[in-house]
Amino acid sequence: MFKKLLVSISITLCIMLSFGQVALANDTEMSKGAKLEGIYSFDEDSNISLVEETVTYNIRSYESKGSKADVIVQYQLKNLTNEIKNVRMFYIISLLSEIDKPEFHDSSKLNISDVLKVSFNGKDITENCIYREEAEMPDNWIPDYHHKMPYPIPEDKNFRYDVQNTYYKRAEGIEIPFTLREFEEGNLEIQYSSTSGYDQEGYYKALTGYIFYLTPAKFLTGDSKLNLCVNFPQVGIYQFYSNIPMTKVSKNSYMISIDKLPSYEWSFSFFKKSAISFGTNNNILHTIYTFLTALAFFIIMIIISVKLKKRWMKEAIRPLAYIISFLFFNLNTNVTYSGSIGYAIFLLITAIFIPFIYLIRSIFRIRKFINRKV
Repeated sequence: MFKKLLVSISITLCIMLSFGQVALANDTEMSKGAKLEGIYSFDEDSNISLVEETVTYNIRSYESKGSKADVIVQYQLKNLTNEIKNVRMFYIISLLSEIDKPEFHDSSKLNISDVLKVSFNGKDITENCIYREEAEMPDNWIPDYHHKMPYPIPEDKNFRYDVQNTYYKRAEGIEIPFTLREFEEGNLEIQYSSTSGYDQEGYYKALTGYIFYLTPAKFLTGDSKLNLCVNFPQVGIYQFYSNIPMTKVSKNSYMISIDKLPSYEWSFSFFKKSAISFGTNNNILHTIYTFLTALAFFIIMIIISVKLKKRWMKEAIRPLAYIISFLFFNLNTNVTYSGSIGYAIFLLITAIFIPFIYLIRSIFRIRKFINRKV
C-alpha cells in the first residue's frame, strides 16, 4: 500500500512540475522587443542616390535573453548634382543599452567610439558623429512592419512609442555628417554590436531576432540594390526565419541579393535547433515528451527492480530511479517560476523529501534483510 501511494505521489508531482510552467509563466520576463536599427534620410528632394545597400549580421552567440551580433552596414551613395552636398544622416541605434559598463549608462558620459565605428570612403569619421538621445522623427514616414514570416519578433515598444500613429515620434541614434562632391560616389560604413529582441513565451528555446529599417531609402533617388547576409556561429545548428526569403549558402550562413528594395522593413528570427531534444521548440510539447520519457524510465527501472532477486538491489534501485528521472526532467525543461515560495516548497518535496523517504525505507529494509541473514 505504501509503495503504491508513494508512486502515485511521485507521478502526481511530476505532472504538476510538467504543467505548472504554463500556469505560472508570468513570474519572469518572457519577451523583449527587438531594438530598431537603420538609417534615416527624409529630404524628399535630396538628389542623392542610394546605389547599393549591404547589411551583415554576424551572430556571436545565442542567448535566451538576447543574442549578440556584430553588425556591418554599408551604403554606396552618389551625388546626382553638380553641387557639393553636405549631408547629415541619422542612424537609429540604441547605444546606451549596448554598453556593458554601468557607469556609461548616461548619455553625458557616452563616448561613441566605445560602441561603434563609422567610416566614409575608408576614413574614420566616428568622432564627427553626434549622439542624439531623443531625435524627433518626421511626420512624412511610417515604418511598415510587414513581417511575412511564421514567428516574427515584435518591435520594441518603449515609452517613446506612439500608439495612435504606430511609429516612433522620437528615437535614439547618431547623426552622421559627411560631404559628397559634384557627382561623387561615396561609401558609408557603420559597424557596431547589437543585442536582439527575444520571445520565450511558448518556446522551449527562446526565439531571438532583429528588425532593420529599409523603407527610409525611398527618400533617396532611384532603385537600389540590396544585399543581406546573416552568419551564425559554426558550432551548432540554427533554425532561421526571415520575412525576406534568403538562400542558405553554407551550414550556418544565409544571403540574398535583390535589385530593388522591398516596401517593408527586414525582420528575422532564429533559435538554436541543435539544443532541441525532441524535434520541437513548442514548450508544452517538449515538456510532455520530456515528462513521458522520464516517466517511462522510472517505470522501467521499477519493473527491473521487481524482477531482481537480491532484495538490497531492489531497495537501492528505486530511489536512484526517482532521482535520475527527476534530474532528467528538470534539466530538460524550462522552469520559469523559480524564486516563488510555492515552487521552493514543491522542489523541496520532490527533490529531497520523496527521495529521502525512499532512501530511509530502503536502508531499513536492507538492514532488516542483513540481520535476517546473520
